[in-house]
Amino acid sequence: YMVRNEVQLNSKYYDFSPYFADKKLESLIFTSTRPAGGGSNLDPITGEGFSDIYSTERDPKGKWSSPKPLSEIVNTGDNEGAAVFDDKYGELYYTKCGYDDKKAFGCQIYKTRKQGQDFAEPELLDFGIDDTTVAAHPVFIDDDFILYVSDMRGGQGGKDLWYIKYEKKTKIWGPPVNLGPEFNTAGDEMFPYIRENGDLYFASNGRVGMGGLDIFHCKMLGEDVEELKWSKPENLKAPINSSANDFGIIYEDEKDRGFFSSDRAGGKGKDDIYSFMLPPLIFMLKGTVTSYNEDGGDGSPLGNVKVKLLGTDGSVTEVMTDGTGAYEFEMKDNDERYI
Repeated sequence: YMVRNEVQLNSKYYDFSPYFADKKLESLIFTSTRPAGGGSNLDPITGEGFSDIYSTERDPKGKWSSPKPLSEIVNTGDNEGAAVFDDKYGELYYTKCGYDDKKAFGCQIYKTRKQGQDFAEPELLDFGIDDTTVAAHPVFIDDDFILYVSDMRGGQGGKDLWYIKYEKKTKIWGPPVNLGPEFNTAGDEMFPYIRENGDLYFASNGRVGMGGLDIFHCKMLGEDVEELKWSKPENLKAPINSSANDFGIIYEDEKDRGFFSSDRAGGKGKDDIYSFMLPPLIFMLKGTVTSYNEDGGDGSPLGNVKVKLLGTDGSVTEVMTDGTGAYEFEMKDNDERYI
């Protein structure tokens, strides 16, 4: 993978947890503590401003617009972040962590829907847990299932991955189900993401990795959402993961590119958003023609020898060796490759 710091999105503060905000995948929302959002107080845990949700758009040349905070209907004096849209990009789901009179509360998940250029009044998703327990980092498995992070009792330790189903008949969420010890550890599992093909990605500091939070990948097994079967977690390794904290990955549909968050050395801020892409494999065929026969040869190079390449598509290409006996099939005149 090729990894690049998205300097147009990042600041000297915490910038993390990107997610696409439109069907064309040309706009992003992300979380930031930069001083331009809904609150002016400082978070005593981070020493930064309270986090808010920002949006940005990408022009045809790939340049990102200056990030702007969502309206104060969404961004308040509390911490808001780790936001995602539903598959129609009409409803926004996000984490809100309250703070009152220097007392931190647990985090809860809210949803709101687009209303013109703004959003409707947010609504708390009642998962039946108290306000001192964390419910955060929501992501859709399908229309009725949400995968999220919580430190509620009954887990494997730390923050775990849980899922919950919305019962349409009773209009009630629940009960929460822990994803189990195959995925959760005594450490923290956070920032889950479901790719379009059903694969699961999440960050963990409770598994053998490269250091801090590492991003892990689990392949979807089958198509039955009710069973929620994924393969065992595999570390994405370098250069996606590093000795620092790496988390919050997203992909551009089925393409081998996307974005993730990291506080690795060399960044612009404390957490930065990075892009990644898997460049195409480029092949060439080259060799050397030398003298040889059954009785032995002196191995001297043979120049001006015709070498013919027969393609599986029926194409036939010929080149001549140079004075050193060398030949190569690399790129055609139209910039296409032979192989």
